[in-house]
Parts: sequence; C-alpha cells; structure tokens
Amino acid sequence: MNVELSATMRTFTGETIRDGEADLLLRSVLLAALTRAGRTDQSVEEKARQFALGVKLAGCREPRVDLDSGEVQMLKGLVAQSYGSLIVGQVCLLLEGQPTGLPDKKSE
Repeated sequence: MNVELSATMRTFTGETIRDGEADLLLRSVLLAALTRAGRTDQSVEEKARQFALGVKLAGCREPRVDLDSGEVQMLKGLVAQSYGSLIVGQVCLLLEGQPTGLPDKKSE
C-alpha cells in the first residue's frame, strides 16, 4: 500500500489538528505510536520489527511510503492502543489509501 505520510489530521469539523506549532501529520502519529511502550507481552522479535518500521518511516524523505499488509496491520494496532477514535479512524482509512471523509476547512 502506498501511503501519504504528509496527510494532515483533522477534527470532526475539518479543522487542522496542531502539534505545537506544526500540523499533526500521519507520519508523526505513526512514529509516536511506534515509540510508545506497547503491550508487555510483546516478544523481542515483535519489538524489533516495530523498531525497523520506525526507522523506515523516520528515514523516508518522500511524502509517500510503500507499506506491506503486515506493516499496515501493525501500525493500526499500535495507533489503536495510543489514540482515540478521531485519530484511529483517520489513520485506518489513510493506511488503506482511502479519504477520511472529513471536511477540509482550508479548502472551503
């Protein structure tokens, strides 16, 4: 799946969610979810796969990245552990290459 890492997270009413001074991007959400401790029952191998995926995302200089289905599933699970429904819903749709369906206040 080719994923747009520079997609901006929005509120239900279409306003851009900010992370300090910058817009909250899909890339930031994914990296934050990969950074959190996660489940205590994860194997060393699973945590190593998460680390490798974090390195891949952080090192990607393009606005888009190719992810395989296993990486997408891993990211969905980690984001679901770390965020509420507003972010989780957007992330799941964006990772599947679908629009979020949220309005974009900037383009109105």
